[in-house]
Amino acid sequence: MNYAIEFKNVSKKFKNSKELAVNNVNLNIEKGSFVVLLGSSGSGKTTLLKMINGLYIKNEGEIYINGKEINSLNRTSLRRKIGYVIQQNGLFPHMNVYQNIATVPKIFKWSKDEIDIRINNLLQLVDLPDEYKHKYPNELSGGQQQRVGIARALAGNPSILLMDEPFASLDALTRTNLQDELLRIQKQQKKTILFVSHDIGEAIKLADKIVIMNNGKIIQYDTPYNIIKNPADTFVLNLIYAFKSFTEPFSNIYYNKV
Repeated sequence: MNYAIEFKNVSKKFKNSKELAVNNVNLNIEKGSFVVLLGSSGSGKTTLLKMINGLYIKNEGEIYINGKEINSLNRTSLRRKIGYVIQQNGLFPHMNVYQNIATVPKIFKWSKDEIDIRINNLLQLVDLPDEYKHKYPNELSGGQQQRVGIARALAGNPSILLMDEPFASLDALTRTNLQDELLRIQKQQKKTILFVSHDIGEAIKLADKIVIMNNGKIIQYDTPYNIIKNPADTFVLNLIYAFKSFTEPFSNIYYNKV
């Protein structure tokens, strides 16, 4: 099978740490799939994500992007080809929405007409009115900022989108709306999305497959249905039990997935 991302025996240890942050991970991410990395703080999920675009350097193993080992790729070029969305949105405060989204296309030396068309299409995609092009980040709500962050990550038309708990700091209603928007975008754009979360409800709602991590290791990698029906161990079982107990009166997400 032709994978978008492959991890082969990948480990990462930070200086002054006795434990491995990522411990001998093997993982294959199919092209066009939506995969959620799920685990508690310190489980290794964000470290795993950041090794893909070279923000963290692996100590052992191999990571392949579209069949090419990342050590054979220029780091700057690699990062420009992978969209990246973080929790704090990372928008440049001195740039308006248009300028923020245009960052990567300008690096790619697109013409002004090409950039204009791309930005107009992306604003429509993330459901922001055209007049928002001239607004600055401090004039936007948290949800609007994250929509711009998603648009900017998609601006260079990357095949892979990395998202590190992008909705964690938002209120529940805004978070739900953005989850719905992201699912719509994924269905339309067919990007490979790797999404970090600590919320199993969010993971079940969004993911084609879920990677459950604990202490730097992958505990289970499967569809939401199979994880719920056949948890790999007591750690996964406790996650599922907590989710099912919490959602018992409001279990539409659970039953839609299974």
